[in-house]
Amino acid sequence: LKLFGKMFGILVGLFLFGHLGLYIYCLSTPKIEITRNQSYYLYDNKGELIFNNYSWVELDDIPDYMSKAFIAIEDKRFNDHKGVDWFSMTLGIGKSAVQALVSEDKSVRGASTLTQQLIKNLTGENGRNINRKYNELLAALNLEKYYEKDDILEAYLNTIYLSHNCYGVQTAAETYFGKDVSELNLAECA
Repeated sequence: LKLFGKMFGILVGLFLFGHLGLYIYCLSTPKIEITRNQSYYLYDNKGELIFNNYSWVELDDIPDYMSKAFIAIEDKRFNDHKGVDWFSMTLGIGKSAVQALVSEDKSVRGASTLTQQLIKNLTGENGRNINRKYNELLAALNLEKYYEKDDILEAYLNTIYLSHNCYGVQTAAETYFGKDVSELNLAECA
């Protein structure tokens, strides 16, 4: 029992020391820039625009129920964390571990916040390894240090891939409904 207590104390100490290290690292890292000019255009041989898969739109022009729907589906605790939802991440790791023990399914469940997903969208990093996840975690903490939640949500909604070569809600609205995202009704936002 004494050995268990010592081991538990060491693990708690390492955990706290690790969090302190992450905090200090994030304080010393430079600001990550969110750019709004990542458009991709394709013209035909007459110079007519035939393809634009990216168009930035201000958060105020995105229907409120669309923003709320993305938060509800992707990151319920978006407004409560600082870039990383430690509780959801721990729960996701635990569920994945149990799943791996009781079945053939060895896949890892997602527990990324909107901020972490934004980092993935901005960097294009898709690898499924601990190094990428760790760097994403640090970058998310850094991003939340410099930007307001509305800025992060706006960037996320403008960089998320929504199939058929559509990046962002504006391009998706134009592609799927032939209208501006601000004109979408509740059913179209779903």
